[in-house]
Amino acid sequence: MLGVIGAAFFGVASPAAAEITEQWDDGFVVSHSFETAATPLEAYALTGQPARWWSDAHSWSGDAENFSMELKPGGCFCERLSDADNMLDGGARHGTVAMAWPGRRLVIDAALGPMLGLSSAGWLSFDYETLETGGTRVIVTYRVEGHGLGALSGPVDGVIGQQVAALKAALDAED
Repeated sequence: MLGVIGAAFFGVASPAAAEITEQWDDGFVVSHSFETAATPLEAYALTGQPARWWSDAHSWSGDAENFSMELKPGGCFCERLSDADNMLDGGARHGTVAMAWPGRRLVIDAALGPMLGLSSAGWLSFDYETLETGGTRVIVTYRVEGHGLGALSGPVDGVIGQQVAALKAALDAED
């Protein structure tokens, strides 16, 4: 069943290089990093604007413009969902900000995608390191735990790789 859910939600894997740093039957850790000319504060601030970099394909609404994130503890990493015909507003909480340390670290408690309803836990972290050149190394790590979820490490790594590549592209476009 996990394979069917994973294939349906994740679709084609990302062309980005995958790095599964840990994997066990009931979980995994994936990690991606990149360097950008943006300062740590600029990188942190843009991370908090997922509508500018999250993929439409990995949203419930089909439009990343519906994403928002409050960069404060307890802040919502949310997606607006509405029924335009009935003028009803709804939404989805993809995660909750657990740590918001401007320019240093952002941690989101998030069981993303198909993990949402599978008695799982996930932590998506963004660490920002100042480079000697004045730019930033952004390290993105996603740790997931839940019964049998180790089998989803490859597809999840592909999706996280897509999001990281899009965040890097958005930061590089700012320069």
